[in-house]
Amino acid sequence: MEQRRWRVGELAAATGLTVRALHHFDEIGLLCPAERSSAGHRLYTPADVRRLYRIVALRQLGIPLTDIGHSLDGEPDDLAYAVSRQLEHAEAELTRWERVRRRLVALDAALRQADLPVQELLDTMEVIVRERYFSDEQLARMKQRHSAGFGEWMASIAALDERAAELAAAGVDPSAEEARELVRRWNAVMVEMSGGDRAIVARMYAKLDGRGAPEASKGLLSQVSWAYVRSALMLATL
Repeated sequence: MEQRRWRVGELAAATGLTVRALHHFDEIGLLCPAERSSAGHRLYTPADVRRLYRIVALRQLGIPLTDIGHSLDGEPDDLAYAVSRQLEHAEAELTRWERVRRRLVALDAALRQADLPVQELLDTMEVIVRERYFSDEQLARMKQRHSAGFGEWMASIAALDERAAELAAAGVDPSAEEARELVRRWNAVMVEMSGGDRAIVARMYAKLDGRGAPEASKGLLSQVSWAYVRSALMLATL
């Protein structure tokens, strides 16, 4: 019996991914369907769908696309492994959000009794935002390293912010050698801050993107500088 094949639009509709994302996976060599229709359209096989699931699962765990290819090529085609990793991730998320739920239940009870101090609202918001971005293990690791080199890291980030702003103002292309040097310095600081944990770095970037650089960095990094660094980081991986 002949196995099912999906065109790119059909696979996008079935998975919730965009056609653009699937094309990008093909362009960077992450998911390259070997088959083509008579009209030259991409055709995805069940094996491609299995690989796509593993890509999505690893991406959800915070692993950058640039590293996912190495992970997939270095492991057997074990869908059960990807599912078990996702299950672990989901259970950790449930634990974190249960803490948020307990905090909100207490907050709801307090609000029904009297006016709540503003600080209590601030504390609750801080818990919600923190739990959104980092796991318990990641927070513990960051706190441990935080006490060791916080001042030095902040000085380094401030210097990088200044340099990125200079390059942006001068109109230096983010792919130029000056920008690549900035990326090398930036990556070195990220390794120091995260202890080499790429998942922590990915979540730090998500926080900068989601909340805006000035707010996420408490004013240490401007939005202009972060936009320039972000562009330079993307181009440096090509």
